[in-house]
Amino acid sequence: MTIDVARVFFHEGDDPRVPSEILLQRLENHTGNVAKLVELWQQEADDTDLVLNPATANKVIAAAKLHDVGKPERFHIEARTRRQRLDGHDVEIFTKYEYSFSGHRFLAESEDLYVQELAQGHHTYSVEDLTGAIARLRRRGYDASRFAQDLYILEMCDQIEAEIAVRTLEGETEGRTFMEFTVIPENDKTYALDPYPFDREQISLTFEYYRMVLLDDQKRVLLGIKPEDPRRLAQTLEGFIKDALRASSLPVEQVSVEIKPLLRESVPRRPFNDIQQLYRDICGFAPNAMQCDLYQRLAQGDDALLVRAPTGSGKTEAVWLPALALGKRLIMPLPTRSLLEDHERRLTNYLRKFSSLTQNRNRPIAMIIDTGEESRRYVFVNGQMRAPQRRHLYKAEVILTTLDKFLYRYFGFGDMHKSFIYPLRIRDGARTLICFDEAHTYDGVSFINFRRLVRALYESGQSLVVMTATMPDAYKKDMDFLRELDYTGTSALPERKLSIVHSEHDDLSEALVAQTVTLWQRGMRKIIVVAESVGFRTEIEDRQRRALRDGAFNVYEKLKQHNGLTGLVARESLLLYHGRMDAIERARVYESLKRLDNDAAAAYVVVTTSAIEVGCDLNAQALVTEICNPEQLIQRAGRCNRRANFETAEVVVVIPKDPYPDGGWIKPYVRSLSRDEEADYLEYLKGMHGSTFDHNAVMKKIAKRPTADYRVETLFEMLDEYVYGARLENKPLHDRGFVVTRSWEPTLIFEIPYDRGYRRVSVPFSMCACGRGEYPDPGALVQQVDYNHDSNRESLRRVSGGPIYGKQIVVRLSQGLLQSSFEYDSECGLVDVPKVFTWKRNFDYKVVMQVPNEDGSPGPIIWYFRDMPDDGYFTGYVKEITIEEVEDQEVEEGAIEDDTEE
Repeated sequence: MTIDVARVFFHEGDDPRVPSEILLQRLENHTGNVAKLVELWQQEADDTDLVLNPATANKVIAAAKLHDVGKPERFHIEARTRRQRLDGHDVEIFTKYEYSFSGHRFLAESEDLYVQELAQGHHTYSVEDLTGAIARLRRRGYDASRFAQDLYILEMCDQIEAEIAVRTLEGETEGRTFMEFTVIPENDKTYALDPYPFDREQISLTFEYYRMVLLDDQKRVLLGIKPEDPRRLAQTLEGFIKDALRASSLPVEQVSVEIKPLLRESVPRRPFNDIQQLYRDICGFAPNAMQCDLYQRLAQGDDALLVRAPTGSGKTEAVWLPALALGKRLIMPLPTRSLLEDHERRLTNYLRKFSSLTQNRNRPIAMIIDTGEESRRYVFVNGQMRAPQRRHLYKAEVILTTLDKFLYRYFGFGDMHKSFIYPLRIRDGARTLICFDEAHTYDGVSFINFRRLVRALYESGQSLVVMTATMPDAYKKDMDFLRELDYTGTSALPERKLSIVHSEHDDLSEALVAQTVTLWQRGMRKIIVVAESVGFRTEIEDRQRRALRDGAFNVYEKLKQHNGLTGLVARESLLLYHGRMDAIERARVYESLKRLDNDAAAAYVVVTTSAIEVGCDLNAQALVTEICNPEQLIQRAGRCNRRANFETAEVVVVIPKDPYPDGGWIKPYVRSLSRDEEADYLEYLKGMHGSTFDHNAVMKKIAKRPTADYRVETLFEMLDEYVYGARLENKPLHDRGFVVTRSWEPTLIFEIPYDRGYRRVSVPFSMCACGRGEYPDPGALVQQVDYNHDSNRESLRRVSGGPIYGKQIVVRLSQGLLQSSFEYDSECGLVDVPKVFTWKRNFDYKVVMQVPNEDGSPGPIIWYFRDMPDDGYFTGYVKEITIEEVEDQEVEEGAIEDDTEE
């Protein structure tokens, strides 16, 4: 008898070395079950591309019968271990048995190449495997247009059968998030599936398995092997199992189960009949005309839209609710982390309510938060939220992400295992709706990629909505293939008086404080104060950096010490909010702020940065801001009298006493206007002093222009051709794992010891680099995060050289460093930032840095792209740069340290 095994289930005994029993599912039974599920897979469906194509259905069935044929030859037992200190040495200690069929898929061969490629590709579902298989099929004359979907259906049937087998024979309760479907056990013999992809209403599966109980002699042998010899334990048990199978001495048993749909009558993927009531139930308000119109359009398939609507008009809810009601997967790439965090808070509340509706009883509703910093998955069932699950592979109803992370997913970058799942789910036709919110915020390389990405999605037939409050006409022309819906004139704008103040103080923070106190003493009780930077705690004598003492931290500290704000209490009603706080504190501050904002009798002053200007749903009575670009002013003013419930509301714009060294009045590192445009803008604002703030008039002063760079566009197109068109000549570009995603710099994560754990704070790379005459602060360990999707575990390793894009860099600070040189508290965040990199130099189009080793010696070289000049093209030429050349270069003179947030 051959080794007739598809899966092994170990039931643990008193000692992990000796299982109480071992169940071995028969190979023929497993492949027969998978083939049965493929045969019954739906061949007609209105809301998904995942249907079985009649032209290739028999090939998928044949592959299901063939895909595990190599398992008997590759079967072996492995041991999971943990590292432990024993007798002064680190040793691996046995913890449990595992099984492996590594490499078995490559033994599946067929005269039909399509069948063979399906069988051999059934495990990894990677970009490399998919594109290679499609290219080989095309060369042999096969139609490979449905190959990715066919392979996915084979994988899903394999996964559904596997999960039910594990739940039935092993008692496992954790679901497999790779799957498109959720298995919900009703009892030990009946499983509900959501959504339900089969044509038959109910399916019976039988699991046949051998039951093996170890003999007493075998138990004594295993107990005689020490746990610190895991390899010998695994080999010994493997021998016992193979001997028993070859001797045909094991009894065959079986158990049957039923698979059925989770919901039979009111399937939530059909549109809700009463959208008005749905808005009231979920959001607590009746939908406005724009929200009703968008729902009707999306329900009718009008889903390639450019939506223009003013700040505070409810654009976000206008897409969220229709997507949920229509049963679509909603992916929202967002421009900033603060906007993502705000959406996460709001959606958490909405999804609790949505999952509690009668139509969704017992149905899991998932949300994914996917950024460069973290990746979390929440599940809501019957109004309750379950603990975050890290591994997700885009299996959710709502996915919140950032543009750069979305681009990496779009091109299937990251871990090889299952990497093509992202492209498959992103371009899923009617099943997925992609909504780009606050699209006006993209600049430079970001806008090039954004424009090219939107066009690629549109041309592939993907459902998408682009939403904006202040997109300039020049940007809008690049989106002329979308149907424009302009709701800017559908409702009256709230009344807000505009005041222009020219500072009398050398330190701009003093002027911001003075204006805040004046408004408070005039009876304004909800005030937002915005500075361009976080600022620094320490004194900085360098004239070019002195302006950075006017940041939000400095304003906050001065307001705390001022005696003119009677009744305000620091951290309760006087609040600080910026991006160099950890996520826990930012969430605490924002929740406090929202509570005060919603209480008509409450008062607050919040000092912040641009972190709060986009998307945050605040309704202050007054706004105090230093002079900023017109697009930023519109966004910030949108937080003032947002609900038009204040009789008197005011926007105060503070101009510095003297211009900056380059002659401008807006901080140079954020200015989007030319000198002439800035002069015209300031003249307009001064002329409007004392008048009503005019949103539409200020929009005409926006001077952002779309950037054009053929190199970035070509890079995008080549990657798109490889991933979605299987153009293998572009594979080397993809293998490098690099794509230009944005023109502002990436960030790293500081892990800071705090209260028996660590707080995580994101900081731009340039703030961590030593200037001339500076040296890195001791006590900072620079590492790179690796994530293993198979083990669902993170690990840290030494940073590798090359581009920063795609890497997650973590800098762990020692307690000694914090105590001796820096101060961190949850109230203010990481105000002063440690220097981590030994140098920073600019070469034409990129910024190059060096990471020190743990002993302080020079380590790997890393780099990222610089911002592009105003002409839209990188200067200079590309060449390889040696360390010697780097050390010979001079620091650019006159550069102002940029303390802004993303």
